[in-house]
Order: sequence, then C-alpha cells, then structure tokens
Amino acid sequence: RLRLAAAAAVACSGALLLGGWWGWQPAGRKAAGRVVIDESRSGWEPAAGSFDHARYGQRSLYNYALWRAWIELHYDVRVSSEPLSAEDLEAADVLIVKTPTRPYDDGAAARIERFVRAGGGLWLIGDHTNLFGMSTVLNRLARPYGLRFELDDTFPLDHEGSDRFRPPRPARHPVLRGISSYAFETSCSLSVPWTAQHVMVGRGLGSEPADYGHVHFFGDIQLQASERFGLFVQAAVVRHGAGRVAAFSDSTNFSNFSLLWPGRREITLNTIDWLNRRPVRAEQALGWALLAAAAAALGAAAWLLAGIGLPRGLGGAAAAWAALGAFTLGAAGAGEWSARRAGEVKPLRAYRTMAFDASVSGFRLQPDSAVLTRERPSWTGFNALFINAARSGLWPEAAPDLTAALKRSDAVALLNPVRPLTPAQSRALGAFLGRGGRLLVADSAHNDVSAAHDLLARFGLAPAADLRPLRSPRGVLVPAVTLAGRPGAERKVTASGAEVLWRDVGRGRVVAVADAALLSDRAAGGVYAPAGSRQRRLLQGHAEILGVLMAPSQEKGR
Repeated sequence: RLRLAAAAAVACSGALLLGGWWGWQPAGRKAAGRVVIDESRSGWEPAAGSFDHARYGQRSLYNYALWRAWIELHYDVRVSSEPLSAEDLEAADVLIVKTPTRPYDDGAAARIERFVRAGGGLWLIGDHTNLFGMSTVLNRLARPYGLRFELDDTFPLDHEGSDRFRPPRPARHPVLRGISSYAFETSCSLSVPWTAQHVMVGRGLGSEPADYGHVHFFGDIQLQASERFGLFVQAAVVRHGAGRVAAFSDSTNFSNFSLLWPGRREITLNTIDWLNRRPVRAEQALGWALLAAAAAALGAAAWLLAGIGLPRGLGGAAAAWAALGAFTLGAAGAGEWSARRAGEVKPLRAYRTMAFDASVSGFRLQPDSAVLTRERPSWTGFNALFINAARSGLWPEAAPDLTAALKRSDAVALLNPVRPLTPAQSRALGAFLGRGGRLLVADSAHNDVSAAHDLLARFGLAPAADLRPLRSPRGVLVPAVTLAGRPGAERKVTASGAEVLWRDVGRGRVVAVADAALLSDRAAGGVYAPAGSRQRRLLQGHAEILGVLMAPSQEKGR
C-alpha cells in the first residue's frame, strides 16, 4: 500500500510537471518594436490612408487605416509599397504580410525566411476561399514553416452568422490574453505542422472548397456529403530558427468596420508582441528542465509500480483521473503564468477613448460587428455612430458598467437613457466631469421611458419638460425635440437637423442632443448606406456633434 501510494503521488507530480511543460510559453526578450506592413503585393484592404469624415460608404470602411493607426499607437510602424530589400528587413523586428494578391518571387521569399531564421517575427494574414489568390501567394511564403492556408471557407454547422471562438482555459497562449470570446466573420482553415501551437481552433464548423464560379468564391455555405466538418485551426504560431511566425485566417476582422468590436484590437497587439521577442536561453532551459523533471517523476512512478502492477477497478480509475487533473492543473497554471508574465503592451502616446454605455442606455450595438447582421437598421441601433467616433479620433468601446467607464474613459455616451443614475454613478459622473470628461446624452421621441430629463436638469440643460419623449407612430421619424437651457448653455443645429445644447461643467462638458433617432442606423440607412446627399447630411451631423463634445472647454468651473 505504501508503495502504491508513493507511486500515485510521484505519478501525479510527474503529470503536474508535464502539464507545466505543455502550458509553459517562453516570453522571450522584447525587441525594439519596429513593424513593417508590406503592401508591395497587396491590392486588398490597404493600410495606407486615413479614416475620417471626408468620405463615407463601403470603400471607406473596407480598409485597414484604423488597424494601422492602432498599431502606430503602440509600435514604430512603416507601411511599404515597394518590394522589401535585405536592408529593409534588417531595419525591422516584425514583418506583416497581409492579404497579398500578387506573388512573391523566390528571392523575396528567401529573404523573408532568412529574416525569420535570424530572429525576426512574421505575421501572415489571409482570408477565405483563396480570395483574389491571396492564399496561393501566402502559401509560397508559409511553406518553409510547414504552414498552409487552405483554399476553403468555414461556417458554423448549428447556426447562421459569425463563428464564435472561446479560448480554452488550460494552456492558453499569450496571444489570447484579455480575450474571452472572438467572433470570426469568415475564415479559411489552416494546415499546420506538429511543432505548431494551435492558438485558435474552431469547433463545430463545416468547410467547403473555393467555388470560383461564385462572387468572392463562396459556395452555398451548407454542408455537403463530400465536405469536411469538425475542428479547424484558424490561428497558429510556430518557431523557426531564432524567429517566430504567426498565421491568421480572417482578414475581415481588421477592417475599419470590424476592428472596433471586442477582441480585434487585443489580438492585434498580442500577436505583434509575441512576434516582437527573441529567445532567452534561461527560459528555454526552464522548459527542458520541466520536461526532464516530468520524465524522471513518471519513470520513478513506473519503477515503483513494476513490482506490484497497475491498480485496477476504482483505484485505477481514480489514479488516472488524478493524473489527468494534475496535468490539467499544471498546464492551466503555466499557461496563466506565461500570459501574465507577457504583460500588457503599453502605448507609445496617449489616445482618447469613448465609452458607449450599455447599462443605463436603451440602445443596441451589434455583438460581433456590423458586417454580418441580417437585421434591418433600427432606431435603437447606433453602429454607424460607434464607428464614426473613430473618424473623429476617438477609440470607442461598448461599456457594460457605467461607473467603470466614467473612471477610465475620456468621453461617455448615454443614448436613449432608460434608467436614472444610482448614487455611485452620480458620484463617478461628478468626478468624471471634474477631471475634464465629456458626457453625451442623446434622447429620442421614440424613447417612451426616458430618464434623460432629470439627468440633464441637474446641469441646467432641461429646466422644463421639453426633452420628455413624444409619442410617435411606429416607424415614423419625429422631428427634433426642442431643448431648453439656463443662461450659459450654448446651442447648435447640425446639418442633419439634430439640435445640440451644451455647457461646460468643471473642466468637462455635458452635451445634450435631440432627436437621437437622427443618430440611429435607421436614419442613416445602416453602416453600409451609400453616401448620398441625405446620408451625408446625417453622417456629417455625427461629426458636428462629436466635434462639439471634444472641443476645448472654457474651464469656468460651473
């Protein structure tokens, strides 16, 4: 019995160490953070350019301007439209090859491989169904690392819409830190070598091959008897020489209309951070030490059991489950420690954030991004306004907790407020305005349970009942409600017809807007609405309101 107990304890220790080795992710030493985005072979999703209120419509949304700007806030970035020379690569730490539509010659592919082998980081970003031939081009570069972008698209088997990935808890990769779920729009699948780490694996997916007779090469997006289904790798990383390579299978996620939704900005910074690191011998030695210790412990357990045999029945099952639990615990602990040890990517310079409150407000934001929605634009949808905040130089985010948003954000939007503030929220709002925060309150005649009047009255913006909602026929846009304010408030009517009233409070500013329906997706026609004269007036109204919100205050201390 003592020998069996000792064998069980040693075996669990070995399983724990083996799990630690499995989940251990060497952080490496950070390089200088010089990022090159290669556009010399890319005719899709350009990163060079701007994202502002000068141009609206689909073409302004289907590019990588915001993605590039987000990376620039954290790294030294250069976008190259000319073929990269050996000297260009020597001056880089991370090379990003995204959506290439023209092939690399053998010399360019060899230079990139030498760059990686010498310690560089390479990020390959593709998309579904060999779109515009990009998978074929990427596979020429990915071949030395055993990676391949398959010529297919993936789709959920049990529902229509986005494919949502949820990271597993054991042995999470540092690339996934800060990400609780992630919605793909449409990815291809990846084939990877046994040495690769499967960062993101889609579950319950179907895979259909590219159909070059259809628009964008999609088939019918329904599982046929001849098609594959099950688990598919959608993101993977591999080490090559002293360098690192990452492959990602859905370029749509980083488009202007999608980048602002949860997970996109995090995976961008995490991936570049993982690639921007060089090997550290002590960390590599620790990995080998964990493996050696695990092998020694498991060997000792086998020696102890040699004379008495393996336990049977319930004892054997309990021992197996104990060993599996120890392995899982070791992998989860090492993975969590590795992710924490990687730390956060600090911005190089400050930027302004805008939180769209979802706890007090009565508005809806698409849970993934606006591209895959099959819903008609609604009066309570503000996806276009959310995206247009970025056109004004703000970085928007959905905020489920108003108090937390008031503590960390530069601006906060309450759209169609339906609940009064709690005492804790009121105190947080006072501190927010005192340090220079900007509050946008937009109410609509469609909001039958408005809480905006009492909120704005405390700031002298609605002393009468003018902002209380009017009953309106369903589906009919009611003209802007008249706002009222005490002396000291300023007023403006935007190009869209929205009425704006504001006053400075402390170092901050409170801005009231009526009618919020004029800011909605229903009024603007949705995120992808053609930028005709009517839509342009409505979207320019967004620009004017955000301009008032963020303009310097008078700091009169009122």
